[in-house]
Amino acid sequence: LMTKDDEGYYRWLSSKRIKRTASGISLGETASSVAGLFSRNRDDRSDAGSFKYTLHAEEEFCDMFNISSFKDTEIKFAYAFSDGEFSFELIPAYGGKDLIAAKIAGNTTDRKLFAQVPTYREDVIDLSGLYDEKISDGETIGDYLEKISRGTIDSDKKEKKDKTDIAGLYKRYATFLAEAPGEVKVKKNQTLYLGDDEVAITEVILSSDGKELKDTLEELVDMLEEDEIFGDSDFEAKDFNELIKMIDPGTEVELTEYINGRGRMIGAEAEFSLNSTKLSIEITSYKQDDNNVGRIVMKLNGMKLLTATLTGDTDEGKYDYTLDLEPGSFVKNLAEEYSKLSLRMVIEGDAGEGDFDMILLNSGRSIAKFSASASRKDYSGQLLDTEGKNIYDYEELMSSPYFNATELVGMALDIVDTIDEPFVNNFIDKQLASIIGSDFDLDLVREYYKDGLFDMFNGSGSNGMVSGQNQTAAGEITPEPEPEPEPEPEPEPGTAIEGIESPDPEDYVPTKWSYPLVSDIYRYSHMDLADYAVIGNYKGLKYTVPASDDITPEAFETRKKEFLERYKEYYTEDPSAIEVQMGDEIYFDIVPVVSGLVINTYSFSDCYARIGDYTYGEGIDDLILGMKVGETRDLDITLGDQYGETFAGYSGTFRLTLTDIVRYIEPSWTEDFICGYMGYDSLDACSDDIMQSLIEEVEVSDEEIIAVLINMVYDKTTFKTVPAEVYNSLRQTYYNGIYDVTAGMGERPEEYFSDNGYSLEEFVDMMDTDVKSNLNSYCFYAAIAKQEDISLTGAELLEIIDSYIEYFEVADFDELMSYLPLDTIIDYAIMDRINNLIFENAEISYQ
Repeated sequence: LMTKDDEGYYRWLSSKRIKRTASGISLGETASSVAGLFSRNRDDRSDAGSFKYTLHAEEEFCDMFNISSFKDTEIKFAYAFSDGEFSFELIPAYGGKDLIAAKIAGNTTDRKLFAQVPTYREDVIDLSGLYDEKISDGETIGDYLEKISRGTIDSDKKEKKDKTDIAGLYKRYATFLAEAPGEVKVKKNQTLYLGDDEVAITEVILSSDGKELKDTLEELVDMLEEDEIFGDSDFEAKDFNELIKMIDPGTEVELTEYINGRGRMIGAEAEFSLNSTKLSIEITSYKQDDNNVGRIVMKLNGMKLLTATLTGDTDEGKYDYTLDLEPGSFVKNLAEEYSKLSLRMVIEGDAGEGDFDMILLNSGRSIAKFSASASRKDYSGQLLDTEGKNIYDYEELMSSPYFNATELVGMALDIVDTIDEPFVNNFIDKQLASIIGSDFDLDLVREYYKDGLFDMFNGSGSNGMVSGQNQTAAGEITPEPEPEPEPEPEPEPGTAIEGIESPDPEDYVPTKWSYPLVSDIYRYSHMDLADYAVIGNYKGLKYTVPASDDITPEAFETRKKEFLERYKEYYTEDPSAIEVQMGDEIYFDIVPVVSGLVINTYSFSDCYARIGDYTYGEGIDDLILGMKVGETRDLDITLGDQYGETFAGYSGTFRLTLTDIVRYIEPSWTEDFICGYMGYDSLDACSDDIMQSLIEEVEVSDEEIIAVLINMVYDKTTFKTVPAEVYNSLRQTYYNGIYDVTAGMGERPEEYFSDNGYSLEEFVDMMDTDVKSNLNSYCFYAAIAKQEDISLTGAELLEIIDSYIEYFEVADFDELMSYLPLDTIIDYAIMDRINNLIFENAEISYQ
């Protein structure tokens, strides 16, 4: 979408000269971000946390959905693990009262595993024998638990994935999809409503038919099989083939990207059409009241199904988001009883802890709410402590005092009585009747419990002791004390990269560039390297520019054909001057009219149709022929079968207002197209432009001559060895430049690259390669800048900065620094002056 003009600056092309390059949309940046999803894997870690889930419903909710009223329900879960030790606790609650607590604890190093289901004595079950039980592929439960406790559950799969460059792999797929077959169209001078603002955009439209879509997906499946993407899963890539076969050949897929004036994609719409049914999903993002807003709108045949709006922001690791799901008019019409319902989700917190609320609203009032909260803290020991507890081996459980049926039944009855809800009692009665017999229910269980009939099912009364346990005088069993672990030595201070100083992200202070002063003088940033290059003669260089290749008539005709191909399906830019005809694409607003009254409740905006497709019913398109943009016409129509039983066959009056007409024109080497639509003064003027583009390709430009002259000077330059301390200073500067960006993410540079699939060795190698490849260049330009005393005044630098602010369309100097640091801007300007100095003093001739 951009080209470079003679002055070296970038400009947006007019709609008359746009050329689409679909494969160039941020593939590398996207690959880098997505690769981070696959890169984390640590062999040892410790963590602890707690979660709480609650559900609350108002009487209004229970009445609306015809379910029994119930008190607040809650589930609390806590965990801790570190260096082989782990512990979990689960407590359900109802009506504000805890019902039961279940705990598990263990140590994978000592192969210990304990569980506790509360009885009156809080006894503990020793499950250590389960460590040796095999579960799959010869792996034991102990092996599995050890992986969980050390955070290496996916280590085997990771080993395979780590051998692949995830970023490169993703880029391969992204490039394939971007270059998939299909037509590309560009529509300029469009508008898009983002919140309360109207934004000028360009639409880039990629479309494919059903056959192209199937071919693309089949080739994609072949790529997935070749790369063994699903090698560790229960299904294979070829399993998708059955779904691909179901795609109807008549299916049409269209992807529209919304590009703003800064060349950034701020939204997109995917549209799927089959026969007279059209489903579209539109996604946009924008700023409103200092919040980021993302919106998804789903439509069926132009009528809204659902609108999802995500509002919020992330600031210094804290996130605060609200997602609102509003049913569209189509859904509301089908579900009239629930037409005022909407769903809201609120997320607040940070990476360590936070809250999540899912709220069901009726006319804006909360009638039901599900909440989840999470908190984390440093590891502080096991949640289940076995000291002083009776411990029973699980293999002797049924014959041990632990199994006390009377106590267990009593505990269960206490839980049922605490809940005290009819629907719970009825559910248990039905389960007892189906398992034991039709006459067995809760009342009978209570009677048996009162009469002591469950005593006969209790254990034998053996103490159930296992080895390694002691019994106190009072009969209590305690485990033998374990020796205190030796403290691990404190890690030696230093950094992960030799020779690089790297403070913690919270302590790192990114470079703050000062606004230039008019009175100051600014020099090349690497002037300390000037003495490490001995420059040869760089003035008066002689260079003969080779003759340009001849431009043949055949080459001109080929370029003229390519020029016309570029404007296939070129559209009329003034829709107000034409009337609707068959084949036009139109946009319109429509509202029903009953007894002369406009029913705004059922109005629809920005509807789309291609005249001749009869998307909204037979004969309707014929009634729109001849209309102009801005014209309103009342149509007496009958809705077709595609609207379902609710609307099919409805006859009535609809008021249609035409808002836009898009008509595509076949390009041809005629005055009607070249002059009338392309805007050239004549066919010869267009020919001159085409010829000039050919000349620019074969002629040697000034930039190419400068590059040759610089290489000539390089060949005459002797470079000295740079001292280690100077080289290390360059490495540190390079490292800090990356840290300026990653510090805002709370990561060191090497951690950021690790998240994106690069090892520490690969990061260091990349850093050293870049520094070494630039070292001679730094010395070269520094030596000439020192010898010629080339510098910038503050006034000159401020003028350059203003031009960059305009080019990047940033707000101010501080925002520009996030694109280009100040020393880089200065270096570019001084290098440009040195290049011009060598060029202007050279003796240049032409063959």
